[in-house]
Amino acid sequence: MPEQRIEPLKHDLIGGGSDTTVLEGLRQLGLSIDAACFGLRCVDLAAQWQSMVASLVIAFVASYLSLPIPSQPVWLALHRELRSSLRLRSVHDFLAAELPARL
Repeated sequence: MPEQRIEPLKHDLIGGGSDTTVLEGLRQLGLSIDAACFGLRCVDLAAQWQSMVASLVIAFVASYLSLPIPSQPVWLALHRELRSSLRLRSVHDFLAAELPARL
């Protein structure tokens, strides 16, 4: 959540492709806004998130995404018949090595 009130039209906004949910929500708040106000339009949620994290744009995300995520046990599983696939095994091994430091 922002620490202070902002004027969204003075900043670059990100919108999701043809989805007009944010646009309609801002109009309901009384802002005179159209699709041209969005500096970036992207349907990839991961790209939207990373653009927001990098402070490139102002994004509108579900409020639960801003809440701290409680620590939970994580299990990484791979069916024994899939272990013979080099591609899947490589992904599994990468995740096994990288996830613990990021959780």
